[in-house]
Amino acid sequence: MCTVHKFYRANRPDRGRPEEGDRMKRIVLLVLAISTAAFFASCGASSGSRKGETETGVTSSPASTAEPETESPDVTEEPAPTATPAARKLVNAVSEKTVTADYSEKSETVGDPAAIVDGDETTRWSGFDLGRPNWAKNLHHEITIDLGGRYELRDFYIIWETLTGFYSIQVCEDGTDWTTVYEYDDVMMKATPLIDEGVFPKATFATMIRIVTGFPEGEKCEQYPYCSIYEFEAYGYEADAE
Repeated sequence: MCTVHKFYRANRPDRGRPEEGDRMKRIVLLVLAISTAAFFASCGASSGSRKGETETGVTSSPASTAEPETESPDVTEEPAPTATPAARKLVNAVSEKTVTADYSEKSETVGDPAAIVDGDETTRWSGFDLGRPNWAKNLHHEITIDLGGRYELRDFYIIWETLTGFYSIQVCEDGTDWTTVYEYDDVMMKATPLIDEGVFPKATFATMIRIVTGFPEGEKCEQYPYCSIYEFEAYGYEADAE
């Protein structure tokens, strides 16, 4: 009996050990399951957090769609307007300028050379003077006007009181050389007053102008050598004006 009993205990399955092993397996599996769940929960929370940050624009923002730049059309610059030169003004170049004469009549009413450019047709200059020695041969006179600048002369107008002989108009540009630009050779002007006018040659430039009177060489003057001017005007443009 004893021997059998021992045999029975020795060969029967140990029920206690299998139950403990199963329990340990279940514990391990449970721990693994919990760990796995915790891991995936942690990953999900991190992903959600990053997703939230993205949505709120903390870590990133959607790329803005920039409108394509368009090249502006070439603008053609208008050329600057060219300034129109101011029209030159025609002036009386001898008006109220300095006048000198080789001789002037000694009189209270006449004699001042400046009278021929004062704009007053009632005043005059005279080179004839009965009180001058050898007056009958006093046939040549020069009356000179300093223009005070360079002018391009165009035409002239002169009023004589009377003149015996002829006269010419001469111009000087450099203060030394004189050029005759007009001659009147009709001896013995008789009308009173005697008005003459004319046009200067093209491109007549001058800084000085003078009137020269005389009598044809070889001819005899049988009357008084009158030489008297009321007014003289010479029109032109200031040559150096812009």
